[in-house]
Amino acid sequence: MEELTLDQLERVTFTVLDTETTGKFPEIDRVIEIGAMKCRFAALPSDGELNVRLAEPFETFNQLINPEIPLPAEVISIHGIHDDMLAAEPTFSQIASSFEEFIGESILVAHNAPFDIDFLAGEFRRAGRVPKLHSVVDTVKLARIVWPNLENHKLTTLAKLLKVDKGPAHRALQDTESCMRVFQACLNFFAKKEGPVTLKQIFTAGNQKPLTFGVPVSEMASQMALF
Repeated sequence: MEELTLDQLERVTFTVLDTETTGKFPEIDRVIEIGAMKCRFAALPSDGELNVRLAEPFETFNQLINPEIPLPAEVISIHGIHDDMLAAEPTFSQIASSFEEFIGESILVAHNAPFDIDFLAGEFRRAGRVPKLHSVVDTVKLARIVWPNLENHKLTTLAKLLKVDKGPAHRALQDTESCMRVFQACLNFFAKKEGPVTLKQIFTAGNQKPLTFGVPVSEMASQMALF
């Protein structure tokens, strides 16, 4: 990717996403909800510094998914999604094409990104699909740089800090919107630093390593084309 600076931010399309799952382990658990928002930002001059804003209305993708396995009671208590809600919903393989089309060639953004990316990669592999490779930004890593003194960097904590908390968390589209606002705040932090800041510097902040999406880790080194 070109060494774009923040004042060229509007040239980049992002898809902020979140998943709800049947558990913690992508090898055996399944995705039951995907929330995603495709958006662009612009860093505009304001009072002698750049101010990052949403550049255009964003598109949304929200889908419940039938995991074809029963949901554990402890998981239902977290997100409130239960088996009856999913019985008539499509499986991941049935929505894989539409989701892949939605994200296109955008840069993916997620909070604690390895969790969501590993689950989505597992679902794509089960569906026999290998989607295009994507750069991935983890807002947890950025948040630790922007707010180093917070007790924790959970999405709920950051949403309350930024006053974008909309009530109980752990539904995919709601958490996606919170993540998008956290990402915007992080971009604003870097925009106010002295001198030109490149997007590559932001997205690799905190020694972030590239993440796989839709391909086995063993194939990543030879195929990945990231920043």
